[in-house]
Amino acid sequence: MSRKLLITGAILNLIIGAGHIATLFKLDLAFKFTGIEGLIEKYAGDHPGLDYTITTVVAILFIIMGLYGLSGARILKKFPLLKPAIIAITIVYLVRGVLGLAYEILSQEQWLSGIILSSVALFIGICYFAGGIWRWHGKGRPKYFNAKE
Repeated sequence: MSRKLLITGAILNLIIGAGHIATLFKLDLAFKFTGIEGLIEKYAGDHPGLDYTITTVVAILFIIMGLYGLSGARILKKFPLLKPAIIAITIVYLVRGVLGLAYEILSQEQWLSGIILSSVALFIGICYFAGGIWRWHGKGRPKYFNAKE
């Protein structure tokens, strides 16, 4: 089950990465949906193309996280620094999910999209956490346990 959760989290990351690439054609709508159009206007307004660059880099990061998840699930070859990467991805998503939900719940201006995005982040964090436990402490562990892995 935990391996399936890690695969699910990895696939969600790949979908999110592909979604970011797809939004390059309509960035204004994507920024409006996520509620960050004011933030992007403030920081990227004076720098043409910065919004596209940031979105592309973020897409690449999501894809890399997805590939690391597939590596952790033993679908791809073992990536370098796999364990610290899975731990870091887990922490980032859990913190993003919990703090995002807390902010949206306590905020005067609640965004449904913010609640959805934070919930998805929390779910992905749980998937990576469960997958990490499976990979290093459960049945996903190599037969001849190697402390370095």
